[in-house]
Amino acid sequence: FPQKTWMNRENGLRYDLAKMLADMNPKFLRFPGGCIVENGAINNIYRWKNTIGDVAARETQTNFWGYYQSFGLGYDEYFRFAEDIGAEPVPHIFSGILSCHSNPPTVPMNELQPYIDDALHLIEYANGDPETTEWGALRAANGHPEPYNLKYLGVGNETWGSNYFPRYKAFYDAIKAEYPEIKLILSAGAFPEDANFRLTYNWLGEPGDGNEA
Repeated sequence: FPQKTWMNRENGLRYDLAKMLADMNPKFLRFPGGCIVENGAINNIYRWKNTIGDVAARETQTNFWGYYQSFGLGYDEYFRFAEDIGAEPVPHIFSGILSCHSNPPTVPMNELQPYIDDALHLIEYANGDPETTEWGALRAANGHPEPYNLKYLGVGNETWGSNYFPRYKAFYDAIKAEYPEIKLILSAGAFPEDANFRLTYNWLGEPGDGNEA
């Protein structure tokens, strides 16, 4: 492990790579990025709760491209790095549907609640009062008593269509009910202009959806 880390953080990033990122002056930092959000299978999705706490105790897991990740860079390291370089953290969470797939496996709507709870817990971990919330207290125990001031949350990665929309809506309703200040980002597919993008754009304009994120 490098002796010199960015900002001398324990379990911090390699200094030269972190400096290259910092010198770009990014305004936001997305994480964990791309198809790792779903990892190719519902039983192998990225679970943020497995990436915090003692580094030695974090489980390894295969990712979408078939090699192992150790989670040495987990959510605390991510939030702290974003904080250190003045970038807004923009985590993305599993939405109940796999991405990058022509006929994606999906979590049934009546089984979606545990994944929604994970999203709510992530927001509480990032922003919750350490004196009054369970996940805020855990953040403090992990060395960061101050909130990370999370403002944005992405729901899904490269997902679209009739299976995605109701699942996004379920996340939207639950998160906005508890954290109305959080700005949600939905997916419109993998490309900036195609049939899936237009389908999502039109869905957002339908009366009664309530999706202004």
